[in-house]
Amino acid sequence: PGGGMGAPQQRTYARGPRVAGPVPGVVRREDTGADRKLPSRARVESFSNPRVEVVVRKRPRSRQELEAQAYDVLECTGTTCSVLEPKVKVDLTRFVDRHVFTFDACFDEHISNQGLY
Repeated sequence: PGGGMGAPQQRTYARGPRVAGPVPGVVRREDTGADRKLPSRARVESFSNPRVEVVVRKRPRSRQELEAQAYDVLECTGTTCSVLEPKVKVDLTRFVDRHVFTFDACFDEHISNQGLY
């Protein structure tokens, strides 16, 4: 009864030729069922010998920050930088939450340009 649109039409989409069995160089992800290509051997070797290093340099505090006695929220040691986040609990207890990030190298505000490069 009634003048509805009718049954929905089923569409088919071309996805390329069907291949029987696994395709070399392609793996199926277990979590999504999607196919993804494996990286080439040269690409895998480039990951094991990186050309780019990520280096962090902390800037010195400005005069305004020093005059206001602003809290220094970044600690740099070796290859880690810690961001210190002052917080207050519901019962008004103060504490500092520490977020640690790892890089190839971290330098504090006392390093010179000559020492860095």
